[in-house]
Amino acid sequence: MSRLLQSLALLVALFAAFLAVPVAQASAQPLSPHVSCSGYGCDHQDPVATGCSAGSYTVTSAPITLGGTSYGTVELRWSPTCQTNWSRVTVASGGSNPNRWYRYAEVDRVSPYAYDWYPYNGTGSPVYGNMLYAPGCAYALGTIQVGTNSWATGSAFQPGC
Repeated sequence: MSRLLQSLALLVALFAAFLAVPVAQASAQPLSPHVSCSGYGCDHQDPVATGCSAGSYTVTSAPITLGGTSYGTVELRWSPTCQTNWSRVTVASGGSNPNRWYRYAEVDRVSPYAYDWYPYNGTGSPVYGNMLYAPGCAYALGTIQVGTNSWATGSAFQPGC
C-alpha cells in the first residue's frame, strides 16, 4: 500500500510541476495592426495606403501578349489580412515609357460583381491597381499599350473559379 501512495504522490508532484510551467499564449493581433479598412469598405482603395499589402502574395499570374510576343506579366494579388484582391502589371522592358503609352491594371470580383481598373501612362514598373474585397472568386486583367493602336493583354484567373 505504501508503494501505491508513493506512486500517487509522485504523480501529483509531477502534475503540479507541469502546472507551474508558464505557457506562452497565442497572439490575437491581426497580421498588420495598421490596416485602415475592412470588408467592402476596402473596395477601390490603395492596398499599400490601407496596410492591406502587408503579408500579401501573388495567387496566380499570366503573360501579357500580342501576336505571340510577351510584353509583361499580370498578377492577381491577395491580402489574407483584408481578404482583398488587386492587379499588378509588370512591363518586361522595365519602367521606361518615352511615348507615354498606357498600362492598365484591372481586378474583377465575381460575386457580387464589381471591378476596379487603374490607367497609368507614366514611367516605372510594376503598376498596381486598387483593390476589391473578394473572399470568393476574382481575376486580374493587364493591358500594355505597345503601339499607337496596339494593345497587349493578359488575364490571371483565380484557380478553382
